[in-house]
Amino acid sequence: CGIDPFCCQTQWDQVCVNEATGMCTLPPLNDDCALSAPVGVGSTPVSTELASGAIQIPASCEEGYGTTIFNDVYFTYVAEGTGVVTVSTCGDSTFDTRLAAFTGGCSAPTWVACNDDAVGCPGFTSKMSLNAICDETLTSVLGSYNATAGTATLTIEQQGYCNGDCASAAEIFDGVTEVSNLGGTATVELPASCDEGYGTQITNSVFYRHVATATGPLTISTCNGVTFDARLAVFTGPCGNPQWVGCNDDACGLSGPAEVTINVTCGTEYTIVLGGYDGSVGSGTMT
Repeated sequence: CGIDPFCCQTQWDQVCVNEATGMCTLPPLNDDCALSAPVGVGSTPVSTELASGAIQIPASCEEGYGTTIFNDVYFTYVAEGTGVVTVSTCGDSTFDTRLAAFTGGCSAPTWVACNDDAVGCPGFTSKMSLNAICDETLTSVLGSYNATAGTATLTIEQQGYCNGDCASAAEIFDGVTEVSNLGGTATVELPASCDEGYGTQITNSVFYRHVATATGPLTISTCNGVTFDARLAVFTGPCGNPQWVGCNDDACGLSGPAEVTINVTCGTEYTIVLGGYDGSVGSGTMT
C-alpha cells in the first residue's frame, strides 16, 4: 500500500483503499475456494481484475507453459444431468485464460479436467470437457497463464439428464439420443416373460419417455451405441402400475447392447427403461 498506506482489514487480509474514493478495493468473494460462486448452465460474466493468489494444478495438465493458474477465482456447478459437461471461456475473454476443474473439497481436490489454450478458441482462451453424474458438485478454477487479469464469460453446457427415477423420465424423440446410466441407482424388476436366462432385473436404471409419432413398429436400439452390458424395457401407463410391452437383454450380442421392437400407437406415451445387467454401467447413444 506504499509508505503511508490507507488500508482496511477484511477476511482477505489487508487491501488498499482507493485514495480517490476512500473505498476499500476488495477482491471478489470467490477469490477464496471456500466461497466459490454458484453457477448454472449458461453464461456468467467474470472478472479477475482484483483476484489474488495462485493454484498449482497437476503435472498432467502441462501443455508447455507450466501448471500454475494465477489470479484464480472459483465457481461451483451442480451437474444438471449425467453426461458431458463443457466449461469454456472460448473467444470471450480479455486475457489469456486457464481453466481446471475438480470434485471433492478445496483441501483435497480430485482434478478431473483442465485446459490452457483450446484448439479453435481465439485469444488463448480455454475450453474443457468432463463426464459428470447428476447432482455431482464440480468446482471450476478460472485464472490466467501469466498473472494477467481481466474480464471473461464463463459458459457451461450440459449433456444428459437427471432421470434416475421414473417420475423424472427425460423426454426423447425419434433419432439418436446421448444416454448414460452412470448416475442411475434404481433397480427395476421385470416380468418373468423378460427372463432370457440371466434374471429379470435392470440395475442402475435411467428412464426416458417417448410419444409415438406414428402407428406401427418402433425400434429402440443401443446396438453400436453403447459398450456396456445394457438392458432395455418399455411400458405404458403410470410409473406405479407399468404395463410392460417389450424388453431385451442381449439382442446385439452376448453381454453387450440391447434392442427391442414394439408396436406403438401414434400419440401414445411410452416409458423406456435403460440400465445394465448386474451393475453394468456406461454411456453412449440410443436410437
